[in-house]
Amino acid sequence: MLNHDEIRHIITAIGTGIGEDDFDITKLRYYKIVIMTDADVDGSHIRSLLLTFFFRHMRQLITNGHLYIAQPPLYKVKRGKKELYLSDEKMFDDFILTSAIEDADLLIQNGVNGNHKSTKGKPKKELSESSLSLDKKKLYSLLAKLSDGEEAMASFSKQGMDIRVIDFIARELIAEKPEMKISDFGNKKGLDLIKKKVLSFITNEFEDEIKPDAFIEKDEEGKEKGILLQTSVSDRELVTKVERLIVEGKNFKKILDSYINLTELGIGPFEIKNGESKIEIKENTDILEGFRNLGKKGLTIQRYKGLGEMNPDQLWDTTMDPDTRIFRQVNLQDETLAEVETVFSTLMGDNVEPRKEFIEKHALDVENLDV
Repeated sequence: MLNHDEIRHIITAIGTGIGEDDFDITKLRYYKIVIMTDADVDGSHIRSLLLTFFFRHMRQLITNGHLYIAQPPLYKVKRGKKELYLSDEKMFDDFILTSAIEDADLLIQNGVNGNHKSTKGKPKKELSESSLSLDKKKLYSLLAKLSDGEEAMASFSKQGMDIRVIDFIARELIAEKPEMKISDFGNKKGLDLIKKKVLSFITNEFEDEIKPDAFIEKDEEGKEKGILLQTSVSDRELVTKVERLIVEGKNFKKILDSYINLTELGIGPFEIKNGESKIEIKENTDILEGFRNLGKKGLTIQRYKGLGEMNPDQLWDTTMDPDTRIFRQVNLQDETLAEVETVFSTLMGDNVEPRKEFIEKHALDVENLDV
């Protein structure tokens, strides 16, 4: 890292030198050193590298409170003359959904929570007077859980897994009379059942280029612990690892939670009513997208790929103006020093094996993954 011209320019500009022998805090030229990178994932990667540099070679800048991180926005949304800057994808989605439910209701035929009666075979163009609507608090909670489930499903996809398999297993586990249970992932008989059902589902429902296959995976002691499923989507080969640790993990639980909420909601029909206008929702799985489309209505949305995309006045208003900018001070406490040292050494060090072990250990807890 020290061989990069950009890093050398930073060292020269700060003026303190680097390392235990050459670093001199009294020669510091600036009271605040601000890391200002793009708000997207690439910016996060660069920020991590710069934090590693300062931690390794100019640690006293951190302990003395001189290092800061700027928080530029990822989105600008505009409705009429009102503009708002939003920092990340989660904040953007929350804004869209909150805006959507402000003046809208979700109408449900014959109620929820087990009171729903199927209208299959007798489609209705409009909901009857007996339709119920969720209050704002319940509606926001529902949309938030659906959004979390969608994000969790995306994280499995980014890990190279087949979301058709994840979806099938999740729906089977919450079925009214489930043929598979979470405990089945801990024994050979259960794993054989799951393997058979998943392969049958993929084979019968989809025409994959490559015939699906599955293998029961064993742990170091030779005990069956899960299944490796090989499938393909659009000529892309996928390997899906399914074991008890996964179905009991955070992301899978979010998917289960979202599906449970959809099941309790019933199969519809539904309507999103906004004033005099109505949006018909055919499937309960389309509710989230329906509210997103409503929330975006009338909005001008700009997503910044980088700080260089902003006009000078936008850069000033969002990132440079002392009255409106967001700076986060980087702190380093003595009691956390050993932990921080371990994290930097493991994730940013030259030794690959500890990093691999760390990733494997914490893989199931990952909520935001960029590949």
